[in-house]
Formats: sequence, C-alpha cells, structure tokens
Amino acid sequence: MQSKKFADSTMSKIKWATTLFKQWKSTRNIRANDPNVGLSPIRVDLAEMSLDELNYSISRFICEVRKTDGTEYPPDTLYSLVICLQLYMDTLGYNHKFLSDSSFIQIKNSLDNVMKLRADVHVPKKQAEEISLEEEEKLWASDSLGSGNARHLLNTLVYLIGINFALRGGQEHRDLKGGNSSQFQINEKNGLKCLIYTEAKSKADQGGIKHKNVKRKSVVAYQNTENQARCVVNLFELYASHCPPFPRKADALYLRPLKIPNGNIWYADQPIGRHSLANVVASICQEAGIGGYRTNHSLRARMYDAGVDEQLICKVTGHRSNAVRNYKRTNEKQKRKINSVIQGQTDSENDDSGKFKISKSDGNLSFTLNISMT
Repeated sequence: MQSKKFADSTMSKIKWATTLFKQWKSTRNIRANDPNVGLSPIRVDLAEMSLDELNYSISRFICEVRKTDGTEYPPDTLYSLVICLQLYMDTLGYNHKFLSDSSFIQIKNSLDNVMKLRADVHVPKKQAEEISLEEEEKLWASDSLGSGNARHLLNTLVYLIGINFALRGGQEHRDLKGGNSSQFQINEKNGLKCLIYTEAKSKADQGGIKHKNVKRKSVVAYQNTENQARCVVNLFELYASHCPPFPRKADALYLRPLKIPNGNIWYADQPIGRHSLANVVASICQEAGIGGYRTNHSLRARMYDAGVDEQLICKVTGHRSNAVRNYKRTNEKQKRKINSVIQGQTDSENDDSGKFKISKSDGNLSFTLNISMT
C-alpha cells in the first residue's frame, strides 16, 4: 500500500471530517451503553476497520451525524464528509472508492437516500465576487492601493501578485520567499523588464509515479510602461528597496510593516502572518467602500471574464482538474449578450477587443489584457 499526500487545505478538511467522525462515534457509544436505546457500539478505530465495518459505521454516520446545535447537515456537506473520509483512508495507503466500488454499496445508498431526503436543505455556496476594472480604479483612487506607505505598498504587492500570478490563499502567499531562495526574478524579455514567477513546487504534484511529469508553473508579468505607478515589476523592486538588507532572519517575501519607518527601511525582519495575507483583498475593498463578498479568490475570476481559454487559465493558476471552473462568473455583459441572442438582436459588443493576449516563450507564459473603453 502506498499512502497519498495532499495539499494543506485538503488535509485540513480531512482532519475536520475525521474529528467529526470520532466525536459522533464517541457520542454514539455512550448512548449504546443504555440497553433501552438499542444501538450497537462501534469499537474499532476508523483506520483499522474492515470493509464490512466501514460500510456499517460510515452509513450510520451519514444518517446520524448532526451539527453542534442538533440540526442536520445539508446534502453537499454530507457528500464532502464522505469524500474526506475516503481521502483519509488514502493517506493510510488504502485505495477505497466509497461511491463507486460495489464493496461499499451500503455507503453509496445511504448517502444517496439521505441527500434525497434533505434536498430542500440547500446552502448556496458562497463565491467570491470578481473585482471589476471600475472597482479596481476605485481602489487606486482611494489610495487603498498605492505605494505611499508601508501597509499600502505591501497590500498592493499582494494584490498585484495575486492578479498576475494567480496566487490567492494566505498560506500560498506566506510560503513565498525573499532573497536568494525567492520564486521571483527580475529579467528582461523582448526589450521589456519583467517579473518572472516560478513556483517552488506545483500544488498539483503529490509525488509518486502519477505526478512525476507535473511541471512547475512559470508565469511572466511584463512592465506596465503606460502606468508605471501601478506596475507590478516596479512596485516589486520598490518594496524590495524598503526591506531590511540581507542577510536577515526572515526568509519570507512579505515582512511586517514598521509602525515608524527607520529611514528607508519600512519593514521589520519578521514575516507577516498568513491570516493577515489572506484578508488583504477583503480589507482594501472595505477600506475603499466596495461592498459584496470579496476575498483573494476574487482576483482569479477576471481571466474567465475576459474570455481567456480555460487551458491557458490552468497554465497560470496551476490547476490540473476542472476545479478551475469554480472561478467562472456570469457578468452583466454576458447576460445582456444571452438576452440579445434570445431576442434575435444583433450584439455590437461581440468582439475580441477586450480579451487577453496570450504568448509563450522560453517555456514561460505571459499575458496582457487589452481593454477598449468606449
């Protein structure tokens, strides 16, 4: 048996599911001690269960598990719990398929029946809203984005790196390095200065034979010659010039802003936490008076909105599955286009002037968004 490794975010979900299972089993066994209840105790640990024991215990778990307030979990959550328990078994070296293997038909049927019974209990998935170009302009105009002080420069760099290199999670930003071990490199291509990002390890690479050919993504962002004050290349260099010199204790890219700058040094030799990095987009949007549900994930939806091919988006985001489609949004222009088609009207906005220009050279992917403002 070969155990599998998963990303930190997946491991957190697995831990949540196994903890919930253990809590449910403990509560059930306490109730089973009462002969009047008529429950059979479950004594074996999940990791040591036979196929029959897995079938029975997980089926009962699906039917009986409740939230701490006693209410039922919605269908999508139950489905996620079962998948996470399956992934947990994968980490132990098993290759169980709870919903497709005939050996686990009891689990599949139990989940199917409970999901049907609770079809009315639907909690819509909360998706981060895209930040439009108009809203981004508001962020710059309100100085929520900018380089006037340490906090604004740091937030702006997080924002622009998120936009240009499709990095969004707090931990993903926290893992970025500075100095000699940095994933970023200033270079020149086609006569333009550029910032090249090469990931340290692909998030799609879990090791083993299956992933031996997974390549690390490498993305190029070219200098914005039309508006250098908003250029990720220039701002990256400016940020680096305000960081303490090497050698330093912290190897992280993002450092904590000093309350009072020390001359040209704006940042302490101390990394900023992942939770602070994860909240950057929400924080700057709130500061600028932009409502709605905005997170670092809001930065990825723009590529879909501009009509970039899904395969090319995957090159930038590093996705190897159709999970990238979670970033699809239907904007107002698309809704109007659909309505025009239905009504048999011509659509003068049907052109490619606002789409991404994609190019690839030296194994690196670069892209430019051309917007025609009328």
